Parts: sequence; structure tokens; C-alpha cells
Amino acid sequence: RLAGPIEHASSLLGRMPKQGALRRVGALLSGFIPFINTDIVYDNTRALSALGTEPAPFTSYGAAPCAYAKSVGFEFPYRALPEEWREAEAAGLTSLSFR
Repeated sequence: RLAGPIEHASSLLGRMPKQGALRRVGALLSGFIPFINTDIVYDNTRALSALGTEPAPFTSYGAAPCAYAKSVGFEFPYRALPEEWREAEAAGLTSLSFR
């Protein structure tokens, strides 16, 4: 039921002026329309038979990052760049750009 209105909105946004951010939003939406419109189920039987092994369960590799994310309230703990990095960037001495 959502596909029609989303396709229409994406089409309208896609016709916005080239430099506008709304046009980029329309392009992004158009990429997700197939996933909104259909139920996609992936069958990994061929991959499993070719590899001869089962994938690792998420809990074997995802428990630690999940616990960390919860411990910081799902926010990235911000730390400012060292002063010498900021000075080098301001002087154009590095390829890093934060603008």
C-alpha cells in the first residue's frame, strides 16, 4: 500500500532543481522502492552447500559490539581531534577535510 505514494513522492522529488537536496532524497527513495514494495526472502541453500559450512551465529560476533553500543547509549563518544591535526588541516597540509 505504501509503494504508490512513495513512488509518486520520489518522482516529484526527482523533478526538483538539480542542485537541491530534495532531488537527492528522491533519488535515494527510488533505490528503496523495490524493498518497500515486495517481501524478499533470501535462500542461502546454494551458498551453504558450496561452502560446506553454516554461517556463524550473530551472537558469536555481535554480542560485544551490541553491549558496547548499549553502554554508550547508542551514541558515538565524541573526542576532538588533536590540536596539531586541526592546525595541519587548516594549513592544507593533509588530505583530511571536515568541511
